Amino acid sequence: MVMLARAFEAKVPFAWITADAAYGQVKYLRLWLEAHDAAHYWPPRSTTLWSPPAVAKPEPTS
Repeated sequence: MVMLARAFEAKVPFAWITADAAYGQVKYLRLWLEAHDAAHYWPPRSTTLWSPPAVAKPEPTS
């Protein structure tokens, strides 16, 4: 957050800020960015496992 605060103070131009899902769990950082009117994207942490659909095996022919 210190690095972002310094960038804001220095008026470094940016369009938006992004981070990985680990930072998506840091609520105070999201609130800080919202308070500074900074566009940001924090993907949610996913705990859902994905499995491919089952494929039916053809019956053996004799």
